[in-house]
Formats: sequence, structure tokens, C-alpha cells
Amino acid sequence: MPNKKPAPDIYQWVLAQLALPASACLAIEDSANGLKASRAAGLATVITRTAYTDDHDFTGALALLPDLGEVSVPLLRHWHSHAYDSDKKM
Repeated sequence: MPNKKPAPDIYQWVLAQLALPASACLAIEDSANGLKASRAAGLATVITRTAYTDDHDFTGALALLPDLGEVSVPLLRHWHSHAYDSDKKM
């Protein structure tokens, strides 16, 4: 990729490769740059904080989690299904 995060290039490339719209996908990130990249590509984004990124600004994230240990696929699908209904900015 020519541009690294926070540029959305990698997400745009993956969406093109999969032939999917951003609205059909959900990103999982752990940094502010990752969130900026995914949101710039139009993706709803779940954040897992780390010791290195705990102080980052995660405004615009769909959810902030300490980890993915208790997150199920049905829960991710539920969040995703409501992301575009409740947040018209996406």
C-alpha cells in the first residue's frame, strides 16, 4: 500500500478485493490511526484498547472494549446491524 494508516488505502483495497461495500463490513482496530483509517473508508469500527493506546481518542468508534474475550459473532452482527441505522454519518 502506498499510504499507511491513518490513510484508508488498505481498507479500500480489501473492500475492492472482496467486492463488498463498507456497509457490509465491520472493522476491529486498536489504535486511533486504525480508527481513522477504517472510518475514512466508511467502516463501522469496534476498538479494543491496549496499554499503548489507552489514551488515544476513539471518538466515532462503534464500541470500546478491553478485549474480544467475551464478544460473540452474534453480538458483532447485532452491533453492525444497528451501526448504520443509529449513526447516519456512516
